[in-house]
Amino acid sequence: MSTKAFLYLQKALNIMEKKFIYKDTIDWDSIKKEVYKKAEGSVLTSDTYPAIQLARSLIKENHGFFASPSQMELLEKEEFRFEPPIYRLLEKNVAYLSLFTFPSTSDEADQAYNKQVQTAIRALDSSNVDKWIIDLRKNQGGNMWAMLLGLGPLLDKECIGFFIRNNGEKIPWKHKKNTVKQGNSCCLKSSLPPYQLKNTPKIAVLIGNNTASSGEAVAVAFSGQKNVRFFGQHTSGFANATYPFFLSDGACLLLPVMHFSNRLGQIFYTNMAPDEVINANEATNSLKDPTIEAAIDWLCNF
Repeated sequence: MSTKAFLYLQKALNIMEKKFIYKDTIDWDSIKKEVYKKAEGSVLTSDTYPAIQLARSLIKENHGFFASPSQMELLEKEEFRFEPPIYRLLEKNVAYLSLFTFPSTSDEADQAYNKQVQTAIRALDSSNVDKWIIDLRKNQGGNMWAMLLGLGPLLDKECIGFFIRNNGEKIPWKHKKNTVKQGNSCCLKSSLPPYQLKNTPKIAVLIGNNTASSGEAVAVAFSGQKNVRFFGQHTSGFANATYPFFLSDGACLLLPVMHFSNRLGQIFYTNMAPDEVINANEATNSLKDPTIEAAIDWLCNF
């Protein structure tokens, strides 16, 4: 390897060894031996990319990514289109709100998404409901702050969760006065005036195998809140925060660096389990969604 290639690869490996969320469970000497062998003969920094991808594979890192400079340019230029929330009143005057993946690209997109979610909440609340279903089963992540900001009227505390560093440090997620914060740092502030629900809500949150990453963060924000119950199946298991590390040539290594914890201090090391597991196969011979039916039953009868 050239000195330039070696130092570049060494930097990438050092980032993984110091920042990766599961760094303490890995035999780094063994990993490095394989990775450096893969990179033999590398001259340019780009020649080491296959070795960096091998390192990600060996440490079983499957939440982030490694992207070359050209791939990063495409990601930054790409216009993401997101599916707007679906909302309606169900039987027995139950408000239903489904949030999908939101791959935010800008503050403008964040504000547009927040407005869509809060418009849905205000429209449903105009019917004077006190029973809500929040469906996260098709939410695979994106910008958790825009999601939490939009759902603010349904969250009952200022502190709604935490990031947990490897050293045990807790960084709170906060929602107050139509602003969401990470610690004391503002992540997003709504351009809309604050809205307060007419009634204290009873909330059923629907989760499933496709609830991932920031979708799981939204579920975690409701975990531990009074009058909230979870229905469905286990989430994907990406309940951790990622952070981008840019290398000298513009390539990006995105790594999971912190776990999620709910407001009560429960850390989600793998996935999140529902309070009531619903077998999706139960809908085979029915036009009704069994998870929604179970949620309605709890909301209206218990």
